[in-house]
Amino acid sequence: MEKNAVIQFLEGKKIEFVIRSYPIELRDTTLVAKFIGVPENRLFKSLVVIKDREPVLIMLPSNRHLDLEKLEVGGISPLGLLQKNVPIYIDGTVLEHDWIVFSAGQRGTTVQMAVADIFNVIKPQILNNA
Repeated sequence: MEKNAVIQFLEGKKIEFVIRSYPIELRDTTLVAKFIGVPENRLFKSLVVIKDREPVLIMLPSNRHLDLEKLEVGGISPLGLLQKNVPIYIDGTVLEHDWIVFSAGQRGTTVQMAVADIFNVIKPQILNNA
């Protein structure tokens, strides 16, 4: 597997992680969770939303939904926005886990990381009642 920018970033920071791959045809995060063998509440999807004309990244477990009524949405790895100073929010249920899985920046690839490392690197704000 070719190392993308996310993987290179994690290696450069000497952060422990596990890569989990899945077929790129899978688009439903609950199916991805099943394929890679993790509970749905440990696979976090990353959604870029536009709120008040500004981008915000929100990370939610794959079995949760965001009220998208007044938002524009796209997807990206949270590590892909670190240099852009985009606010990052993560669902409060993340605190129930010692590790979670999220996009590694390319379809078909996820990265498993310790929650403590996520808070140290991404520095997300806790989002309750998404």
